[in-house]
Amino acid sequence: MSEDQIIFPNLPIAIAIGGLLVAYYCIGHTSAHYSASVNAPYALTYLKYTPRWLSNSLYAWDAIGVVEKGYRKFNKEAFKLIRSDVNMVVLPAKHIPELSSLPIEVASGIKALERDLLGRWTGLHIIIHSRLHHKLVQRRLTPNLSLVIPGLEEEVTASLNACFPQSYEWTPIKPYYTLLEVSARVSSRVLVGYPMCQDPTWIDISKNFTENIFESIVIMRCFPPWLYSTLGYLLPSVWRTKGYIKKAQDLLSPAFAERLKAIDEGTYKPSGSQVDGFTWLAELAEGSERDPTKLAHYEILLALASIHTTLLREVNVLYDVMAEPQYIDMLREEIKEVAQKGWDKTAYGSLEKLDSVLRESQRLSPPQSIGLRRIMQQSHVMSDGTVLPKGSYVCVAAYAIENDPANTRNPEKFDGLRDYDKRRNTPGTTKYQFTSTEPNVLGFGNGKTACPGRFFASLALKAVLVKLLSEYDFMYKDGKKEKPQNILVHEFVFPNRSNEILVRKRKGHEAPF
Repeated sequence: MSEDQIIFPNLPIAIAIGGLLVAYYCIGHTSAHYSASVNAPYALTYLKYTPRWLSNSLYAWDAIGVVEKGYRKFNKEAFKLIRSDVNMVVLPAKHIPELSSLPIEVASGIKALERDLLGRWTGLHIIIHSRLHHKLVQRRLTPNLSLVIPGLEEEVTASLNACFPQSYEWTPIKPYYTLLEVSARVSSRVLVGYPMCQDPTWIDISKNFTENIFESIVIMRCFPPWLYSTLGYLLPSVWRTKGYIKKAQDLLSPAFAERLKAIDEGTYKPSGSQVDGFTWLAELAEGSERDPTKLAHYEILLALASIHTTLLREVNVLYDVMAEPQYIDMLREEIKEVAQKGWDKTAYGSLEKLDSVLRESQRLSPPQSIGLRRIMQQSHVMSDGTVLPKGSYVCVAAYAIENDPANTRNPEKFDGLRDYDKRRNTPGTTKYQFTSTEPNVLGFGNGKTACPGRFFASLALKAVLVKLLSEYDFMYKDGKKEKPQNILVHEFVFPNRSNEILVRKRKGHEAPF
């Protein structure tokens, strides 16, 4: 079966095998047996009485719909959802500021992420034991974004020239896979530096690790946790995921060992103009983190986060503006206007219409349908008296909140200038930007725990889109102007992978870099 036929090629086989393994599990095991001790109703009343496998299936294939129904029914209070491994407590929007401000000792987002992404079987367990990746983004990457720009733009140019058709005739491509290659190279320019960012082995590792980890997660979470160990041995995607971690360690560990030795011997000169995650990781590592194999492991996890975030947004923005072609001309005109004033590190901040399109695209096609996921590390009483016991899993209905008509006018409509107009009507505001977080805009989280990598993601996305819009024309095959439907699995929202579009190089047009 080809990737054109199904988003995760091993899923039907896994479900068929799993169906036999869980036959006795399905009999008599209702959701009530796994109820969390939170005093809250179920999103759908019958969830309390249905077999757990069925409740989990409803969530797996229609998480957005199930959450939406619970949100509409219990808008001002908490409700529960059923997953194979946990009863999820969905808190109302009024608790967003409070939940996002809870310290990690009380409510851990890292442990919730590790649980959702099956860290033990996918290699993501390492994030529980160290915050090195977080330190790198906060202490090195974000403060040095202006230094990143020249190399980033150089890699955007090189990768698009290598990956996109250079013909002036219409040529078919699958944007998901083409932009996967571009995202891997552009992200790697910052994460491992030049020339490793163009090394075929590293690019293959970073791309395929990202693909296989999500295939593993999607399949395994269709089954009860007691089958995870068995599935970990049976699923090729799990083997490949672990194999790519080992390949990354084999490729990068010797260089990390050499760098750490130079630091210890005092022969290493501080990075200075070197702007890459490889250098920064070696400089920031402390204690047990200063293990070359661990540093290589961190590198591939950073690649996963960066590639996944930028790829999903690039593909969705491209699909969105192709479905509403007037935005393509509008954005091209904005790029020209900004370039006429001189293209430098401040130019990206002046692309307010592009910024608005990015935000609107993420509202309609977020990476996930839930947000602010936490596992309670100790019992906590919320301001309205809701008791969250230690060990309970809590979150908010991010997609439903953002697309509530009370929060977003005409939420079903793609309005690329929605936030641009808000900014224009509120001079001096720092709100309504792609990277800004608000209680009703949760694409990057909220408050002090918001995604620290969102500023780099915004920069990388804008650089790629400026180049694409300036130098290429795009058209849906057969002249259609309808965005392909997203693929919804569990809480994840994936763009259509198999969709083909037509692309051609624009004659006489160049990007400002």
